[in-house]
Parts: sequence; structure tokens; C-alpha cells
Amino acid sequence: MGKLTYNITNDMIPSTSPYQLNTTDIGIFIPQLKKLYPNMPMELVVNSTSPPTVNFAEAGVTGTLWADVDAYVVEPDATRTYVFTIAVIAHVEGSVGFSYPNITGEVTSMSVEMELKQSDIKTFSLMLIERVANSFIESTVIPDLNELGEQGFPIPEMDGLTYINPVVSLGKDYIRLETNLEYTPNL
Repeated sequence: MGKLTYNITNDMIPSTSPYQLNTTDIGIFIPQLKKLYPNMPMELVVNSTSPPTVNFAEAGVTGTLWADVDAYVVEPDATRTYVFTIAVIAHVEGSVGFSYPNITGEVTSMSVEMELKQSDIKTFSLMLIERVANSFIESTVIPDLNELGEQGFPIPEMDGLTYINPVVSLGKDYIRLETNLEYTPNL
């Protein structure tokens, strides 16, 4: 089974963000990081720890993602020094719709829970980091995801067939697309 791994570097953080991925800004939440590694860039490596779950029901879609986030300080010679690992559980709720010819989606809520799994710089509290992360998710991540969801992705079409009055509905563990079809032969 494959494993999702995603690296996050400071150049991926918008310059308008109040926090950058470096020991100075992250040190606001973890003071010993700033003391041990003053003014250095950081890198985060996100590794899925379990397959995500997605559940469909009439009320909507729910999903849960599990990951470990390994934090590294990037030394002046570009080597990485491990500093800590945070276990993250992300919960997502949303809905699915249809805007011809695309299946669309909307995230109605999303939050994360965090737990310090391992640290080479002493233990520290994640309460404030979790609060800031959830605020960022609410103000930035959800609107960005909903912008993508509004665009949706196209359902497969076949030459000569057109969907008439399509409707998407959800049930326990399924998405159903109901539609009438109009056939126009290619002459």
C-alpha cells in the first residue's frame, strides 16, 4: 500500500501570511526552538499514518485523515536537523452537488487535533498551535477548498448523450447521479 508524503517549505507559505516557516515565527509557539536554532528556515514533512476514511450519508460527506508531521530545521549547509513530530487528525464535513457538467462540493467544517508524538527539544504544549491552525483552516483553507469545489470536476460524457435535469444525491456509503438522457446521433 502506498503512503502519502508531502513536504512543506517556507517558499510555499504566502508572503502575506502572518507566520513564516522558520524558527523565529514558530518559536513564538515553541520558545526553546528559537533559542536552540535562532533565525533558521524550517521544513515540515507530512506522512499519512493510515488510509483516510470517507463516509457518505444523506446528511453529507465526512472524512478523517491521520498524519504525522515531522519538523526539521534547515541548517546553513542545507542539511536538515530533526526537531519534533506532531500526530495530526483532521476531520472534514461537507456536501456534494451537481452543476452541469460538473460534480461539485462544499466543505462545511474542518478541524484538526494535535498531539506531540516525539521531540528532540523537550516537550511543549500544542494548545496554541492547534488553535492557530484551526483558525487558519477556517479563514483560509475552507474558502480555498470551496473555491475548488465550486468549480467541481466533470462527470464522464459520451458522444451523442446529454444529461437532462441531473440530480446528485447521497445515501449511506454511496453517491447517486440520477438523470434523463438525450441521444443525438452523430451523422
